[in-house]
Amino acid sequence: RLSFPYEGPVRPFVESTPDFHFVSAVAGYGMLLRQSPHRGTTTWEGVREWAGPGLHQDRQGYRAEFYDLVQKAQGLGE
Repeated sequence: RLSFPYEGPVRPFVESTPDFHFVSAVAGYGMLLRQSPHRGTTTWEGVREWAGPGLHQDRQGYRAEFYDLVQKAQGLGE
């Protein structure tokens, strides 16, 4: 097991980078799919909202594909 403690400045989530928002969306997506007890108040709408700002840096289309998967998964739950 490896751990890498973060030693930089602590900022509120809303001030974090688009990449951080995107990876948070990926983590939230996984927790929602698994119905993890650690998902807290994470919602499908929240995951889509977090992923949105990171879509602009998507040379190979993977982020857009992930965003589509989130929309499909959200539709299954409705």
